[in-house]
Amino acid sequence: MQITKFVGGVLMPLPIVLVCMVLGLMLMTREGKRRRAGVTLLVIALFILSVVSAPVISERVLYNLENTYPLLSDDMLPGADWIVVLGGGVRFGPDRPPSTRLKEGSLYRIMEGVRLAHKLPEARLVVSGFETAGVMAELARNLGICGERIVVNDRPLNTYQEVLEVSKLVEEGDTIILVTSASHMRRAVALFEGQGIYVIPAPTGHLAEGSVHKPYLVEYLPRADNIDFLETVVRERLGLAWAYLNGWTRKRK
Repeated sequence: MQITKFVGGVLMPLPIVLVCMVLGLMLMTREGKRRRAGVTLLVIALFILSVVSAPVISERVLYNLENTYPLLSDDMLPGADWIVVLGGGVRFGPDRPPSTRLKEGSLYRIMEGVRLAHKLPEARLVVSGFETAGVMAELARNLGICGERIVVNDRPLNTYQEVLEVSKLVEEGDTIILVTSASHMRRAVALFEGQGIYVIPAPTGHLAEGSVHKPYLVEYLPRADNIDFLETVVRERLGLAWAYLNGWTRKRK
């Protein structure tokens, strides 16, 4: 698993840019064709960096990914047996309050899960993810969700393992609302369907506005946030491809 994460990290835009720049600078110390190759690599690196840090492409592709599934509004809420909240990581130690310990994605997810749990008092709330689940459960209790309604799955290390743990809880015919980041929802739904579990998506934590026309010129300038946007898309595409290659997204009979 660590190997796949390392390979995925290497294939992100920023490491590719850095590799091109380092190789380009090394080749520029040589003479002749190698020097010209070095200049070419530097130009390529700068071009890639300018593209991935500009909002025109990165924000748009993230917007398209995040809007694979519509928002689950209150007037569309079905009766549900389960509200499943996938983990998104933690930070800091146990000396901090749970709202501070959760990474931004995890915080968005559990807040949406708690909101739905208040709207659907008969549904049980499943919080998932290694290290993350316990912190989310604590925050959910602090926000008024009875501890008896909460199921803590704190063993999974990745989304596929989270799906396997949930599959042990649910029964055929159960109605399941799935809460995760909007950018992660497509892969998560595919993994659940690979286990024959059909869920109602409740995406949250949207990051991209998707507006082509921005009111201020400064918003068109390259920014580090836009690199994060594109890396999120690349990470999700690679994760979905890996799941497909392993047969995790194919419906099991």
